[in-house]
Amino acid sequence: MACLEESPKISCQCCDATLKSGEFNNSLFFDKGQQQLRKPPFTFVQLITQALITSPNHQLPLSEIYKFIADRYPYYRIANDKWKNNIRYTLSFKKECFIKVPRMPGGHGAYWRMHDYAERALVDHAFSTKYTRF
Repeated sequence: MACLEESPKISCQCCDATLKSGEFNNSLFFDKGQQQLRKPPFTFVQLITQALITSPNHQLPLSEIYKFIADRYPYYRIANDKWKNNIRYTLSFKKECFIKVPRMPGGHGAYWRMHDYAERALVDHAFSTKYTRF
């Protein structure tokens, strides 16, 4: 299955961190015994951070955050859309982690980015499977 291939490492351009995303081979999320995908072990804060650090300027519109998560983790392609509500909720209410950046005049919607003072901590924990509260 092509969607379950090992993913490459992701480098953060602003802080020179290299995230070991390859150690989280998507096949770890495939339960061979039950022949179904398992939910990845990341919080929504971590999933959003993973999406944001892949963009050149560390900001994305909501639709691109959804796309990144669904493309990278096949579980979210088949899961019901409630996870999208959780992403919106996390972006809106985790103000210490994420901020909304208006688009240029005439643009539709807004961009989301990591809060400056929280960015380093978010990037450091983006692929950690240990529970970290933000």
